[in-house]
Amino acid sequence: MPRYIAFAFALLAVMSLAYATGCKDKGNDTGGGGDGTGGGEIKIGVFLELSGGVAEFGKATNRGIELATEEINADKGISGNKIVLKTYDIKSDSSESTTVAKKLATDDKVNVAIGCVASSYSKAAPPTFQQN
Repeated sequence: MPRYIAFAFALLAVMSLAYATGCKDKGNDTGGGGDGTGGGEIKIGVFLELSGGVAEFGKATNRGIELATEEINADKGISGNKIVLKTYDIKSDSSESTTVAKKLATDDKVNVAIGCVASSYSKAAPPTFQQN
């Protein structure tokens, strides 16, 4: 996969983070509070196709997300808050996408989620996030 595509996915992740930090947290106080004081964590759920039919796309996207996270954390995070990734393999299976989305929302209580390269897998997750 060309480097510019991986970079585009990483950029998308960064833009998602910027949006998420501007939103009011729904009870998931991570210690930072969004007031610039920092010291907390921003939990990002990542659910990608790391195995199965489209694993190469998922692996490349995951690496881009990891690189962007390392770079942001090395530069004091976002408003002093460290990014923590919670990454899961959906195994190129839409039912696994739904299961993982529920886990990210209810167990991991992520602030934002980035998922699925293939639309057939990604369209299964939003209703789960909305319900939880």
